[in-house]
Amino acid sequence: MKKHLMILACLATVVGLQAHNDVKILPAKAQKFIEDVFPTHGIRYIEAERDLDDPLTYEVHFADGSEVEFDKGGNWYKIDCGKSPVPLKAIPQGIQDYIAKVAPDGSFVVEIERTRGGYEVELNNDRDYRLTEKGEPIKIHHMMGQRPNGQGQGQRPTGGRPAPQGR
Repeated sequence: MKKHLMILACLATVVGLQAHNDVKILPAKAQKFIEDVFPTHGIRYIEAERDLDDPLTYEVHFADGSEVEFDKGGNWYKIDCGKSPVPLKAIPQGIQDYIAKVAPDGSFVVEIERTRGGYEVELNNDRDYRLTEKGEPIKIHHMMGQRPNGQGQGQRPTGGRPAPQGR
């Protein structure tokens, strides 16, 4: 019985994936986004996917290798341009301003993803940032090997006391 359910689940996932190259399968909002932000990028193909536990999503693959993922309402949630810059029209102004301030060396955004409470942004110099739409950093305690109490990885919390010195 379990084997039959697993096979059925796999078939449902495979059947739920369809490849197209007609932008008209996308919600109107996604079509408008592509028209405004990626007007000169030729569409290689579009994947419409429906998993058993996820709603309908779309992945648009462009001829230059860039990809944009949309939810069922046509809202983009991930843009990955490989090594090329994400078009500025897709990046909130606050994030553009923050990146210009922290990366004045000409670095640019190659990937941006909407997350709960903000955006994850990756630059071409392999630096990653979690930012609000206004460009304010979102604190992540586990970054840079730090725990919420400020101690590095591999150290145990000391309950506010200084860590014992080596013997």
